[in-house]
Amino acid sequence: MKRLALIVLFVFIGLLVFVYGFIPSTITISKTASVKCIDKNVLLLLGNKQGWSKWLPKESFASDLIQYKDYQFKLGGATYTTVTFDALSDADVIFNEIGFVKDSVTKTKISVISSIATGMNPFTRFRKWQMMKNYESVVDGLFQQLINFAEDKKNIYGVDITDGRIPDSLFISTRKTFDHHPTETETYQLIDQLAAYSNSQNAKQVNPPMMHVERLDSAHFEMMVALPIDKAIENSGIFSFKQMVKGNTLIAEVRGGRSTIDNGLKALEQFKSDYQFTSPAISFELMITDRRAEPDTSKWITRLYFPIF
Repeated sequence: MKRLALIVLFVFIGLLVFVYGFIPSTITISKTASVKCIDKNVLLLLGNKQGWSKWLPKESFASDLIQYKDYQFKLGGATYTTVTFDALSDADVIFNEIGFVKDSVTKTKISVISSIATGMNPFTRFRKWQMMKNYESVVDGLFQQLINFAEDKKNIYGVDITDGRIPDSLFISTRKTFDHHPTETETYQLIDQLAAYSNSQNAKQVNPPMMHVERLDSAHFEMMVALPIDKAIENSGIFSFKQMVKGNTLIAEVRGGRSTIDNGLKALEQFKSDYQFTSPAISFELMITDRRAEPDTSKWITRLYFPIF
C-alpha cells in the first residue's frame, strides 16, 4: 500500500513538473505565410467584418461574432499593418494579432501570433495547452482560406485579370468627337467606314473591331475605332494606318453592357496602379460580340486590353 502511494506521489510530482516546467504561463503560437496580394488589399480583407465576410462562409456571420469551426471571433482594432481579434471558446479567450508587411511589389508577408494565459491551476494549464495544440490547425485553416481567396484576382478586382501579348500589330483606325457618349449605332457606323476602306485596299480584317472612348471634358467624348488587318495600307483622309508592337498587356474578358465594360476597364486601371505598371498606350475594347446582331447586352462578350511595361 505504501509502495502504491509512493508511485502515485511520484506520478503526481512528475505531472506537476511537466505542467509547470514545460507548459509556460503564456502559450504562444505563430504562423507566417506569403500571399500574392498587395498589402492594401490584404487590409481590406482583414480590417473589418465586411472584409472577413468576403472570404469566410456566409454561415459564419449568423450573429454579431464570426463563427469559425469551434470558435467565435470578436474583431478588435486595425491599423495599416495589424489587425487583432479574440477567439472565444466557452470561457477561454485566445488573443490574436495579425501583422502584414509588403514583401515585394506583388506579395505581402502575413504573420499571426496567438496567445493565451494558462493560469496557476495545473488542470486548467494542461487543458489550455491541449486546446492551443488544436487551435494551431484552426489558424492553419484560416490562413489557407485567406490566401486562396486573396490570390484569386477576380475576388479582389471583380474580373479575372491575366497578362499576355497584344494579339495584332497592324490596324486601320479613325476617330470622332461627340457631345455625348457615342452609341453603338454610331460606333458601328465608323467601323463600317473602316471596313469599306480596308476592303478597297485589299486588306483583310483578322480580328474583331476595337474601340476606345475618352471623356475630353464635361460635355465631349472622343472615340477611336480600329480594325486589325493583315497588311500595311496608306493613310487616307480620316483613316489612319497604325503599326503597334505586340507588347505586354493586361487582359480581362467581361460579359455584359456598357456598365460592366466600364467597371472592367476601371479594374484593369486599378490593377495597373496597385502593381506599379506603366502604360505605353491606351486601353481598348475588342468587341467579340457583334452588338448590332445581339440586342441583349447581357450576352455581349468584350475582351479588354491594357498595355503595360
